[in-house]
Amino acid sequence: MENYPFENRQAALAGFFTKPWDTRSACLAVVSANGNSRAAAAYCLPLGAPTIFVCGSSTMDWYKLTPAGPSEPHSVPAAQIEGFFREHSAELAPEKIYAAKMRRPGANVRQLWFVDAGLMPSVERLNGETLHRLVESSIKELAAALGGRLRGHKAFTDLYKTVFWLLAAKLLKEKGVDNFKRIALTDVDDVFRRVGKHYADVDDLPPGGTVWRPAIDAVAHSIATWGHFGNISTESLAYLYETALIDKNTTPRSAKKGKTGTDIRKELGIHSTPPVLIDHMLAQLWPLIEQINPSDRNVFEPACGHAGFLVAAMRWLREFSGLSEGIERHQYLRDRLHGIEVDPFAHELAKLSLTLSDVPYGNSWRINNKDMYEPGLLERAAKECTVLLANPPFESFSPSDKVRYQRLGQPVTAITKTVEMLKRTLPHMQSGSVFGFVAPQGVLYDRASRCVREFLHNECELTEISLFADNLFEQADHETTILLGRRKSPKQMHDSLWYRRVRERGITAFKKRLAFSCEFRVNQSAFTSSEGVNYYLPELYDVWNYLSTNPTLNSLANVGQGLAYHGKYLPTNAWTIHDPPHENDNLGYAKVPSGLNIYSLPPAVGMNLEQIVLRYTCAGLPTGCERVLLNYARVSREAWKLKAMIDPYGRAITSRFISIQPRESTTSCVYLWALLNSPIANAFAYSQTMKRDILVGTIRKLPIPSFVPTRIDMVIKAALAYLKLARQLDEFMTASPSAIQINNALLRMDAEVLKLYDLPPRLERQLLDLFWGVERKGVGCEFRGYFPPDFKPCIPLHEYLSDDYKRSTAGRIRENLRPVQSKMALAMLDAAESYAAGE
Repeated sequence: MENYPFENRQAALAGFFTKPWDTRSACLAVVSANGNSRAAAAYCLPLGAPTIFVCGSSTMDWYKLTPAGPSEPHSVPAAQIEGFFREHSAELAPEKIYAAKMRRPGANVRQLWFVDAGLMPSVERLNGETLHRLVESSIKELAAALGGRLRGHKAFTDLYKTVFWLLAAKLLKEKGVDNFKRIALTDVDDVFRRVGKHYADVDDLPPGGTVWRPAIDAVAHSIATWGHFGNISTESLAYLYETALIDKNTTPRSAKKGKTGTDIRKELGIHSTPPVLIDHMLAQLWPLIEQINPSDRNVFEPACGHAGFLVAAMRWLREFSGLSEGIERHQYLRDRLHGIEVDPFAHELAKLSLTLSDVPYGNSWRINNKDMYEPGLLERAAKECTVLLANPPFESFSPSDKVRYQRLGQPVTAITKTVEMLKRTLPHMQSGSVFGFVAPQGVLYDRASRCVREFLHNECELTEISLFADNLFEQADHETTILLGRRKSPKQMHDSLWYRRVRERGITAFKKRLAFSCEFRVNQSAFTSSEGVNYYLPELYDVWNYLSTNPTLNSLANVGQGLAYHGKYLPTNAWTIHDPPHENDNLGYAKVPSGLNIYSLPPAVGMNLEQIVLRYTCAGLPTGCERVLLNYARVSREAWKLKAMIDPYGRAITSRFISIQPRESTTSCVYLWALLNSPIANAFAYSQTMKRDILVGTIRKLPIPSFVPTRIDMVIKAALAYLKLARQLDEFMTASPSAIQINNALLRMDAEVLKLYDLPPRLERQLLDLFWGVERKGVGCEFRGYFPPDFKPCIPLHEYLSDDYKRSTAGRIRENLRPVQSKMALAMLDAAESYAAGE
């Protein structure tokens, strides 16, 4: 397309795979250098095309675009340009570029060096932020102008409709849709008339009559004068959906009165599905969907919000089903995409999303504006669909919800809205039907979801379970999972599935390039036991499976939580904690300071130990014997969750601590302390506790090494060496050791602990890689991991630290051979090192 406009810019030539011409279908662009080739390429970033050709006076520069800007160009002399395009015609084919952008199974993205997986999500987010600013400012402007005249549910529905119809007219005009090309966006009557006709909506008059009209005219002018939106894809509306002000004080008047407003996002469980997650789910499900006859493909999205799954499904059905462009294809898509959405804001957004995804055709999409939990709605839709895609609300039903649905004639039987939706849909789907849904991670293991897991295990074939940290969504903070699969079919049953995980630090990498923190295939039998079906596998599953026959900490020590005081039921004038302690107080420890070091103790406080103020004591009373203390609340969201301390006095502790008291006097507290501060213990706590506190029951189950006295002595020796060095940091009269000395001592202590566990080198490396780049606080030095990411050999840590290994490395040998200067010898050493790394 020549002279293609986007934002406030223009490309001399833009190539697209298909309509709509937007960031999703953009494949390449050609622009003039205008004296600065790189700047000209960067100029095209908002277009969304992954590759740019910049024409100069004597050369053409070929760029790959990334979210950070253009890569280094491949320069082609003018005389060679024709031959260049003949040579690269296959990889520059729009269908191949588009398939790589969409991550279609079978598309070899590695062959297309110029397709950056993170570009499209980044551009769509930037466009979403632009739309968000426009919509939010328009809603605020209209609400402020109407003031007290904005009352009741219908008024707010009309407000959303007004803004979205004005926005729809602008988008349709700038996408070149017939009947909108020459529309005057400030002619409100004409805008509503044309949008109403396009939407097949008979209610096409501007709301509010003459009372609202001046305010609507002002907003129409604001929207009309924003930048060009012709290239914006509907996926950008996902950001708008989750961040727009549907749960804020909409009117200044309500804010002044101190009203909190209706929290619609919380009430409806709104958490927009990130487009990159939708793309991944559709890409993984497409091989299953392709096995369904095209005439039988019917997609249903309950609680569809902005229709993210329906829009993605439309693209896949349209582009990869062999249908020609035209009204027949539009009718095919219209008949096969269905949704339910109760929120009027989201309902308008869903109509707009689907309309923009199938321009130039009008909006006659079947989005049912109802509550999906009304009797029979979900069951009927599930029977008719062959593809179920959903990100349902995660919240629990309120008491008023339960009463309302009881009165409607179909009471809810689940605690959460997610489980209720799954119970009403999955059992009614046809054999061979495909499903993919987002859910809170509790669905994998909690008691309330057990019926769903049993149905999935007995009646379905799962192909993927992926777990995500709680920063996946823009606004929500749920730890989530996706489950992909289909109702059982006698054909092509699989014994294993993909199990994937994205950690908190990995969410950005996932959103940019679909990178998982870890992934492996697991047999379906791994999820069943005498206790039923449990789909939750902890981090480092292979490590814990290997250590499953080891003794546990409970066999070596008594593990218990500290004491707790009565709260509001304390006797009058009774005290609990004196900080600082008073004379003759019983000394103890009340809390774990944020900056506590593992080689020291918390500040002592005075603690009232009279029975009348104690709610329970557990292991919190003074023992007078040395013991190890452990934090009860996690000290970090990441892998280093534990800080163990040695208490030589056996003082009282509150419930913010866990006590580890050796069962036998011969068991060294220094040894227990080293175990509890080790990467094994921290990884165990990280994998077992998720977002929760460090539960006593979890610590009791910590696998410990088998008893080998000589090796235990080596652990104690290394731990004492570290403690001696680290404690010198707090001694004013002693020269402080260097950070390198402390770091090396800490590494040796960890290495001795790991040597006791005797993990296979591959598993030990998996364990230690969990900590790369994660700050280990309170150890007296900067510590961010064991092996650098580019170190590939899998060798035990104690060998890596040994002098023998250092003397045997190619680098050390190379130093010894340096006087010889033999290139062949050096090359052989490099080859040997690569071989050892498994290359």
